[in-house]
Amino acid sequence: MGERPNWRGYLFILPAFVHLTVFALIPIVYAAFLSLHRWNILKEGKPFVGLGNYLFLLQDEEFWNAMWNSARFALMSVPAGMLVALAVAILVNQRLRGVTLFRTIFYVPAISSGVAISMVWIWIYLPRNGLINFTAQLFGFSGTTDFLNDPTLAMPALVFMSIWVGLGPRMVLFIAGLAAIRSPSTRPRRWTERRAGHHSVMSPYRCCYRPLSSCSLPAPSPHCRCSLRCI
Repeated sequence: MGERPNWRGYLFILPAFVHLTVFALIPIVYAAFLSLHRWNILKEGKPFVGLGNYLFLLQDEEFWNAMWNSARFALMSVPAGMLVALAVAILVNQRLRGVTLFRTIFYVPAISSGVAISMVWIWIYLPRNGLINFTAQLFGFSGTTDFLNDPTLAMPALVFMSIWVGLGPRMVLFIAGLAAIRSPSTRPRRWTERRAGHHSVMSPYRCCYRPLSSCSLPAPSPHCRCSLRCI
């Protein structure tokens, strides 16, 4: 006879499942239902229009402009954010005194209030009294750049803010990956390089950390096969 199912595991995931259902799945289904109607909160009638709202979006220039800006933001922020997080993770993964303090400092933005972070960055980007422009004035520059209203600088400014906010969680993931591959995979290579006389600080990173850290990325990577070379 088969074993009886253990219902305790389902009880542990029940709160998370209820939260996900009430605050994520149901709103998504209801939003899809609203998109099929001509919805006016001030009128009682909500006629069914089917895909009419979506056809209207496909003909709207502002919609395509928003899609293009979203694609640009994703293409700029995601790769840059991953590279910066990997670099920071390698730095704070060293056995140095006080490195735990720097890990905490880098992770603080992830647990800070979104409203507070937005207000801080708005102040940093202000045209005259902002931190960047005020510092530029101290060095003799004009210091009147309006970062958030400039068509050329608005996107890089938002990307930089996004990288700073998302640095903490990404850094933690890379630190966990580096800690998992640090000892067993790099010892043989280090011993071989020391015997050959060309060991350096970056040698274990080029040989093992770089290919193996690819396994910490959210998407599959062919570099994961390189882990066999370090064993």
